[in-house]
Amino acid sequence: MRHAVIVCHRGACLSAPENTLASLAGAIDMGAEVVEFDVRPSRDGVLYVMHDATVDRTTDGTGRFADMTSDEIDTLDAGSWFSPEFAGERVPRLNTFLDACRGGGSWPMPKSRKAIRRKYVTCWPSGAC
Repeated sequence: MRHAVIVCHRGACLSAPENTLASLAGAIDMGAEVVEFDVRPSRDGVLYVMHDATVDRTTDGTGRFADMTSDEIDTLDAGSWFSPEFAGERVPRLNTFLDACRGGGSWPMPKSRKAIRRKYVTCWPSGAC
């Protein structure tokens, strides 16, 4: 018999700012079996966990993500828009996010679908395959 899988879209996005380390930790703490997140490259080719094409909605910055350098993205506050308790939360680099995912007993598995300039990646629990 198959069982339902607990999937957290963009992490625990109802209790922490989406696509951040805080939302990943929240999803793992909730017992999520899958964490869906989005990946975008900076202008200088560094991969980040970010959904939107612009940083306006989920950070204190403005502008197109693809037009920003990693130095600029690293200074953005990705938590204050959600709640003062998350002030200072950063847009995570993909390697940092994946390290945190592994630390939570999960490992990354790419999904097969793509969107314009965006790749989807899923963290699956250890031993899922």
